[in-house]
Amino acid sequence: MTPNERAAPEHLSVEQACAVMRQAYQLGWISTRDGNVSVAMTDRRGFLVSGSGLIKHALVPTQFVLVPADGAPRVEQTPRPSGELELHRRLQALFNSQHLTVLHLHPTHTVAAMYAGHRLTELSAGFPEVTRYTRVGPDVPALPATSEELAEACEAAFRPALGAPPHIVGLDRHGVVAVGRTPWEAFEHVERLEHICRIVLAAASRLPKHREPAMRMPANPRQVLTTGRVMMALAILGMLVSTLIAYPLAERFSLGTQIAGHLALPVSAAFLKLGYVVRLAAHHALGNLQAG
Repeated sequence: MTPNERAAPEHLSVEQACAVMRQAYQLGWISTRDGNVSVAMTDRRGFLVSGSGLIKHALVPTQFVLVPADGAPRVEQTPRPSGELELHRRLQALFNSQHLTVLHLHPTHTVAAMYAGHRLTELSAGFPEVTRYTRVGPDVPALPATSEELAEACEAAFRPALGAPPHIVGLDRHGVVAVGRTPWEAFEHVERLEHICRIVLAAASRLPKHREPAMRMPANPRQVLTTGRVMMALAILGMLVSTLIAYPLAERFSLGTQIAGHLALPVSAAFLKLGYVVRLAAHHALGNLQAG
């Protein structure tokens, strides 16, 4: 990024982004060339993203790359944009804010908590210092770094079916992605979650050895949500057909069919309840704790 490509209002945000990456390195949340960060342009020309393969604890504003809102970075630009460019592009477009930072780090205890089987939404729910200021979204399953699949899954995690979008989501066996109005605000969301993950893991080390790790939802809770809704729809259809066969239209069917209709009615009701439970569990895994 050349000086004439960086508008004055972005200068402070990019300076803060550099400071955030230095602090993350000092805390051990990234190694020398890990992590990436982007900040939106206040004039909506696009966003600025940290360059690829750079030493993050020595990052400077001139090592950010301008990504136009209506196209890709220039091929000849040096440095090249972060390998997670697609992830930043999707989240910057999703929030479409003049004041947005997208921060991707690898905080040790948060990654360890996911690896140990904890769901970050449930883990953080019991800690008011997190829930009061930071909305934690559903975990993204383990996917290849820099892949489009990871970018798509991350975008989906920031699109809740209900309620406000999260401030941070975990990437299984990888790290976290946080958003904020400034680089330091995004950093604080990472810091809060990392702090309580450290507490939980420290407590777990003192639990009896036979205690099992927390159970996890399937990798894609949105698929589970769809399954629950389909189960409920089919169950309702089954109840409707069974009721018609067993009662108002019974005279049009044989005795065996009527008996089958009577038996199918409670079975359909049971599947309706099961589908509701599956749907509710998926909503909770997505961070929609108010879903009923």
